[in-house]
Amino acid sequence: MNIKSGLCIVFVFFFLSGCDKSPDSIIDSSSKRPNLLAVVLTTPVFNTDTIFVNGQKSSSDQLTLSVGFNATIGIPMTAVQSFHFAVTKTSNSAEIASGDIPLTETERREIQGNYKLFVFQKIFLLPIQRSDIGIFNVDISAIDGSGLESNTYRSPLSILRLNKPPQISNLQSPDTLQLPAEGYVVNLLTLKVDDPNGIADIQKVQFTSILPDGKPSSSGPIQMYDDGGKVDLGGYNSGDTNAADGIYSRIIQLRSDATRGTYTFSFVAIDKSNDTSNVITHTIIVQ
Repeated sequence: MNIKSGLCIVFVFFFLSGCDKSPDSIIDSSSKRPNLLAVVLTTPVFNTDTIFVNGQKSSSDQLTLSVGFNATIGIPMTAVQSFHFAVTKTSNSAEIASGDIPLTETERREIQGNYKLFVFQKIFLLPIQRSDIGIFNVDISAIDGSGLESNTYRSPLSILRLNKPPQISNLQSPDTLQLPAEGYVVNLLTLKVDDPNGIADIQKVQFTSILPDGKPSSSGPIQMYDDGGKVDLGGYNSGDTNAADGIYSRIIQLRSDATRGTYTFSFVAIDKSNDTSNVITHTIIVQ
């Protein structure tokens, strides 16, 4: 075989070898789509009745929920640059939020040279209105540096309003008061208040009174306080000892010329969803 024939054979060999490669074989492994193995929401249920806006609650409140998730990525994890999320309503498939969550520099360093499974812990912010309740779909996918997107995992997210009314108990009040010859008789009323949604859910605690003649007192509902005695009520305070301990207090004063007889008091607590507690009724005989 002469040299020219040998070169032709070599050329044909390399030409045929190049033709035998499949399209996938010439793509660098780092450019393969990310492999998303699992997604688990760490906060799959929200009770928005535990969230307050400026200390209050209203169905028109705009809320921002922090939704956490753990995403497990398989090889090649080094290609992942960010995650994409989309939240839709199950009732009509309308999208209410979407966005991208980039990896931090620390996460990028941790996955370099890591050839095992890697779990990312991420959070995205979900803006909703308090009146938006129900089941929502959360779709999570991973995206690499060239924009290739992984498979998508869908998880249910429950947004609920589970307000529970407050409860009152342990009323401390005398059964009888003796009017003085002049001046005032002073007495402290205290009441224990509990709320399953937290003491911050209490909007107000109050009582009304019925006079001995059967008519309601013109003073209307009288507020009780859990303020540590800091509120000025016109020269005197509520008489409360410790602030924010769930014990509501109020000092009542009766003048020496007050009507004698039986006074009927009704106590109630109202939360920030305007749900009312049980009512405690108590009588005081003024002599």
